[in-house]
Amino acid sequence: ARYSSTTGGITARFSDVWNGFDRPYLQPVIDSLAVSWDLAARPLSDENNFRAFINLTSRFNEDDWPTFRWKRSGTFEEITAGVKAYLTNRKNPLASLTNVTGLTVTERSSTGRVQTLLVNTDAGDFELHKNEVVSALIPPRSQLFYLEPLYTSKDNQKETAAGQQAKQSSNPVQTGYTFVGGGFGHGVGMSQTGSYRLGENGWPYQRILQFYYPNTQLLPISNDIVFWRGPESPVQPTDVPKPSEQPDAPAFTLP
Repeated sequence: ARYSSTTGGITARFSDVWNGFDRPYLQPVIDSLAVSWDLAARPLSDENNFRAFINLTSRFNEDDWPTFRWKRSGTFEEITAGVKAYLTNRKNPLASLTNVTGLTVTERSSTGRVQTLLVNTDAGDFELHKNEVVSALIPPRSQLFYLEPLYTSKDNQKETAAGQQAKQSSNPVQTGYTFVGGGFGHGVGMSQTGSYRLGENGWPYQRILQFYYPNTQLLPISNDIVFWRGPESPVQPTDVPKPSEQPDAPAFTLP
């Protein structure tokens, strides 16, 4: 079963991070015994809901770990370097870009994970999806973050008519982004830091596993256990040649 370092307060579905079918035992779990959050009524796909959730900093199983909540800033130069390296490794023609000029989260999952990030560059715009976001960007530690523009204010020295210097504050210049988020890693399944806290509180391992993998059973391995399998693709019908169209017998036979 999947597990990660720190969930940031809520575990992710399989499909929040990777392409493929969701696993029934990997469902969103609020990683807290004291905080209640109704995902049906307040999905974290809504930006306002997500920011309100990230602003919660206490009463979670992981809240005494530095990876639970974090802020990391990256300049456009640093962001560009990460994106170029990612695209170069994948032999993407956009790796020739010179500057990343903007980032926009355009889609989140109901657990708040970034699903689509629009990247603006001088060579054209493109999208990063799911775990590509963390692979391509240096600052964030997980897909559970929002963006705040990072500005620098420069003071220009201006010579006045009287020969005296006066400071004239220029307009703020955006130099990058601050990533405000939570968690470390993909966030799917059990949290290592959260389970550590539950263990300290006296929870046995059976109860911890049931918390992170709801509606599952803990059984000894045997031939009678049927493991979960993804839905099979439908079998495509094939044309069977008529008897008169059967191919010639092979020149040899296999034992």
